[in-house]
Amino acid sequence: MKKLDAYRVFIALSVLVDFLFSMIFTASMVYQVTRVGLTPLQLVLVGTTLELSVFLFEVPTGVIADIYSRRLSIIIGYFVMGLGFLVEGSFPLFAAILLAQVLWGVGYTFTSGATQAWISDEIGEQNAGRAFLRGNQLGQISGLLGILTGTLLGSLMTTGMMSGYYAVTIWVPTYLKTVRNLSVLNTGAYTFMIIAGSFVGYIVAAYLSDHLGRRKTFIVFAVGTVIVAVLYTLVPISDQAMLFLGFPLGFFLSGNFSGVGAFLTELFPSRVRGSGQGFVYNVGRGLGAFSPPLVGYLSTGAMPLATAIGAVTGTAFALVVLTVFFLPETRGKELSVYD
Repeated sequence: MKKLDAYRVFIALSVLVDFLFSMIFTASMVYQVTRVGLTPLQLVLVGTTLELSVFLFEVPTGVIADIYSRRLSIIIGYFVMGLGFLVEGSFPLFAAILLAQVLWGVGYTFTSGATQAWISDEIGEQNAGRAFLRGNQLGQISGLLGILTGTLLGSLMTTGMMSGYYAVTIWVPTYLKTVRNLSVLNTGAYTFMIIAGSFVGYIVAAYLSDHLGRRKTFIVFAVGTVIVAVLYTLVPISDQAMLFLGFPLGFFLSGNFSGVGAFLTELFPSRVRGSGQGFVYNVGRGLGAFSPPLVGYLSTGAMPLATAIGAVTGTAFALVVLTVFFLPETRGKELSVYD
């Protein structure tokens, strides 16, 4: 079997580690506060446990790298660190998190120094400096990619929200008048029910976002929007039932947006928070503007107007649910001026 190029392995390892750790540690801090509910004192003890583990095991684990194998030491290190993250995520308990810090600290000491010594042995001391510099540069880039990944997912989430919102709010009055054959006056009553539901939905979703969590609230309201939109446009119901169904339609539709501002604020570090939020939200608005023409296009021949509204809305909020699964929970995250 052909041996892999050590320089390329080192560069790939540097990039992958920086990228993953930049995402994992952010999510870990939020998880410890929001899911496990650690107190400030417990958070201090978690950090202390980690640092103490590194201090105590740095020398003993270094012996393995020097006597047995640098490569073996690196492999053991990342395996133990991964085990630590697995323990922390699997058991939302203070004791489990302390154990995870010990595992992570021990794992880190297996890689600390061993990685640099290994690459120096493989490519020679004269080339090691170039490898360290290149690894650090690409590591910084990979950290940036972690931010860009969050930006992309956030943009997809807002695009889904905006697309579904525009598809319903712009086309429902036309649907009521042309398909349900309601008068202009009656159409106003149906629209009023949607607006009233929107007002209540904003308030309730804001409360749930702070107490249930951003991600769970997004998912609940996205799924609720799809269900009510399908009932409203695709299920044969009476005009009176549709009138009252307008309230939950507005409730779920507008409630999707209550937690967006807080979520995007917590998603980005302070150095790019303003531009990140502005980009993500306005990309969603821009791309979402294509959903009303899409509904109109589909309704001209491919399907009836009601089906087009339901299909575009359902697809849009399915995109919201999908992207939210890949985004971190940020409720309770402490915002720093510089992070």
